[in-house]
Amino acid sequence: MKPGCETLLCHDIIRSAIAYSTMAGVLASVAFLAIVFLLESQHLSQLVRLGTGTTAAEPVRSKTGIENVSVSLITAFLNLIIATFLYAALAGEDVLGPRAGTLGLIAAVALAVAFLNLLYGTVWLFETWELGLPANVSRAIAALIAPAVTFAFVAIRALDMLSLKEGRRATQSWVGLLLLVLMCSLIALYWVSASGWGRKLHARMLAGQSAVRGATYSALGIDILMVAGTAAVSELGVGYAIPRWGVAVSMTALFVAFAGYILLVGAAHRHGSSA
Repeated sequence: MKPGCETLLCHDIIRSAIAYSTMAGVLASVAFLAIVFLLESQHLSQLVRLGTGTTAAEPVRSKTGIENVSVSLITAFLNLIIATFLYAALAGEDVLGPRAGTLGLIAAVALAVAFLNLLYGTVWLFETWELGLPANVSRAIAALIAPAVTFAFVAIRALDMLSLKEGRRATQSWVGLLLLVLMCSLIALYWVSASGWGRKLHARMLAGQSAVRGATYSALGIDILMVAGTAAVSELGVGYAIPRWGVAVSMTALFVAFAGYILLVGAAHRHGSSA
C-alpha cells in the first residue's frame, strides 16, 4: 500500500474523470451511429418493397423488435450524454476528498445504467435479425458479465468514497460484505432466470413493449436523479460523503434495478407480443 493511499485501488477519480467522460462520449457516438444505421436500413427496406411492388406489411415480430431496439438505443444515447457531463463536472474538482468520491459514485451509477441500456438494445437487435448465436452470446454478456462487472465498478466507487471520508479502507466493514453479497446474488439470479422454469416465470410479463418502455423510463429516471444528486452534492463542503447506511440503501436499490434488468434481458427473445 502506497503512503497516503486510502482508496481500494489507489485510484484518483478526479484525474481519471476526463478518460471516463471521453469513454462515455465515444459510447454515445456508437449509440447514435447505431440509430442512424437502423433508420437507414429501414428506409432501404421500404424502398426495396416499393421497387418490387410489394405492399405486404412488415411482419409484426420484426416491427416490434425494431421499435424496441430504437427505444433502447435512444435511451442509451441520452444516458451516455448525461454520464459524459457528470464526469466532466467531476473533473473540475480541486481536491481528492469525500465530496469528489461522492460525485464519482454518482457518475459511476449513471455510466453503468447507460452501458447496460446500450447492451439491452444490442440484444434486441440480434434477436430482431434472428441471429441465434450472436443473440445468445450477447444475452449472456448483457445479463451475466455486464451487471456483475458494472455493479462491482459502482461498489468500488462507493468503498472509495467511504475510505476518503473515514481515512481508512472500508473493504472489511459490513458495507463491503453487503456489496459482495449483493454482487454474488446478481450472478445467482442470472442462473435462476436462465433456467427453463425461470424463463417461463417472467417471459410473459417482461417480453412486451410495455416492459421496454418501463426499462426506458426507469433508466432515464435514474440518470435524472444522478444529475440532481450531482447538483446538490456540488453545493456541499469538500468533506461531504454519503453515510454508510445511505450507501447500503442506495446499493440495495441499485441491486433491485439490476435484478430487473437481468430478467428483462432474459425475456428479450420472446417479443412476439406488442403489449
